[in-house]
Amino acid sequence: MAGWFIMIRDEVRGPLTSDQLRNAAIKGLVKRSTKVRKGEDGDWFRAEQIDGLIPNEALDPPSLELTSPPPRAPVQTPPPRQPSRDEPAIGATFDAETPTVNVSPTKRIKRNRRRSSPVPVLLVAICGIGLLMSLLYWLSNR
Repeated sequence: MAGWFIMIRDEVRGPLTSDQLRNAAIKGLVKRSTKVRKGEDGDWFRAEQIDGLIPNEALDPPSLELTSPPPRAPVQTPPPRQPSRDEPAIGATFDAETPTVNVSPTKRIKRNRRRSSPVPVLLVAICGIGLLMSLLYWLSNR
């Protein structure tokens, strides 16, 4: 009994039974354009030429056209709500005696600052003192 042979990426695979060939088509391994032949000496032809081999979904693949999605309805944002005279704004407190508003920060901002070493400061101070003493010595010996 002669089996079926398939060519995938220039590689001949087989022999396959009719059931194995049908299962490969169902799994998508054998496509419409896959070359198939019956027996070792048969002529190659496309798998779509075998009646009932390729499932209907594979014969009519979904369209691969790129279409834009349907337009979305514009999002309506309500206008910002203004606090009433009796209601404090967020993060603010009212002083009952005066009409001014004291705004308190809600979060303290931390700066990621490296602390400098005291060594350069000391070196500058020592050099400055040395220069000052040299200047005084020079002025006194003039």
